[in-house]
Amino acid sequence: MELIPKSSLVEQRRAIFERVSSRYASNGMILDDPIYLRLMEAWIAGEIEMEEAAAHWNSVRRSSIAERRASLPDIDDAGDRMSSDLLAMIESEVKKVGNAF
Repeated sequence: MELIPKSSLVEQRRAIFERVSSRYASNGMILDDPIYLRLMEAWIAGEIEMEEAAAHWNSVRRSSIAERRASLPDIDDAGDRMSSDLLAMIESEVKKVGNAF
């Protein structure tokens, strides 16, 4: 397995994140949740793997959804689905590049 220099890894991950985020932004969907952004920065920096970021983000989302549903039973969770889709798109881009991450 060939190792990618850390700076190159960071650049590739940043490019993936920006590409996927731009797709969402072009449709008027901006994800600016501080927890999500911290997870993405940790992934970009190589501090965590995408699987860890996804697991943590999904846990945060489940808690958030449960809290909202408890207080507002008729809440629409479309925003939560979109943020999950964004993470899935990033994971898909990572798989396209290969398992070098």
